Amino acid sequence: MTINKLKLNSFVSYLRYRLDTESAFGMIFYPNLLYKFTGSDDVLFEESVVYNFKENLEFVAGLSYQYSGAMPKSNDLIKPFDEDFYKPFSTDIPEQGIYQSLLLGDFGFNPLIYKNFAGFLQGTYSTDKFTLMMGVRYDDHSEYENKINPRLAGLYKIGKNTSFRASYNRAFRAPPPYKVYNSIAVDNGDGSIFYLQIPNEDLEPEEFSSFEIGLRHLFSKNISLELIGYRNEISGLITSGRKELDPSVYPYADSAYANADMNSIDTESVLYGADLIFSCNNLYEPLNVNANFYLSYMKGRESLPNGDEIDLFRNAPEFLTKLRVSAFPIPNLYVGIDGIYCSEWYARIYSEADLNNPDNKSDDYFTVDFITYYKIPTKYGDFRISLKVNNIFDESYGGFKYRDNPQYKRSFYTGIEFSF
Repeated sequence: MTINKLKLNSFVSYLRYRLDTESAFGMIFYPNLLYKFTGSDDVLFEESVVYNFKENLEFVAGLSYQYSGAMPKSNDLIKPFDEDFYKPFSTDIPEQGIYQSLLLGDFGFNPLIYKNFAGFLQGTYSTDKFTLMMGVRYDDHSEYENKINPRLAGLYKIGKNTSFRASYNRAFRAPPPYKVYNSIAVDNGDGSIFYLQIPNEDLEPEEFSSFEIGLRHLFSKNISLELIGYRNEISGLITSGRKELDPSVYPYADSAYANADMNSIDTESVLYGADLIFSCNNLYEPLNVNANFYLSYMKGRESLPNGDEIDLFRNAPEFLTKLRVSAFPIPNLYVGIDGIYCSEWYARIYSEADLNNPDNKSDDYFTVDFITYYKIPTKYGDFRISLKVNNIFDESYGGFKYRDNPQYKRSFYTGIEFSF
């Protein structure tokens, strides 16, 4: 809606999620099938207004309110959860002994309700040579302290076909409920309980700061090259660690410690690197052949919960490349091929010594995907029939040499879409 120089935008959404209660899984050390349950309901309202103060000066302001209810991921259950028991925005807990042994009690059932109110203001000033943007956002989260985060960005046109940009952002990410209440425990059958993972209600939000620069050049209307450099820093990084068990809360524990998600307090995790994006569009006009190449180089360092310092960023490969070649061999038929290379990377690293364990390293891999769709225009709209084949050569990738680790190999996806 537009009123004079004001442009108003309203958005309301409701998202309902329930895990498939019939999905079961097995554990190497547990002979019977096990089940999980998690559910959530989120209501979100957003209102934004754009005000063109002058021809080259624009302001954007907005408010948002989110109201959420969730049953975070449960403990391993001996039978499917009754989905009808969990109502939207309910904090009811099922009767003990139905889904797990009485010794475990209500461990793993942690329903909660939380909300977040946010507001932001952003101004953009632009001329023929440069654009400057400044903004600030305020968040009032019911579970955590209020947050104020700034944003600053600018773009300068060096020449007709070359531009330079830079930006600085701060943000926070509240830990999702499944991290706060991650719960896994097993009744040993001898009056004791093995706690593999326990909740940590002291978990705090992660704080992000990001600095990025970019240089883009157009060689022609169809060929462009962009080089991006960045440095991202996370304080209070949420990571896995070992937490001492409180005997008054866990009286039947067979050990003094269990795994828990926790913040790396007073430490930092830094990820920095460079991205190269090379685009060639319409290389052969009769078939509309396009080629896009992406290369990412990443390095970093992290402080682990036990105090060790490592010269890498976990779960991040040093190199990641992707090449997509696409064309329309006949009208309305799209064909694309993606080649993806990922270098080796590390996970399950809780101390510097873990880097020496080959089971914690995933090998590098190269995969090829195929994408195609055919569009059928009609007087009522367009039908689109699509097919995607992931990992054409059926390669093993992205896995660990730890026990048995089945992976997605060659897979097929197809669908029909209608737009009008």
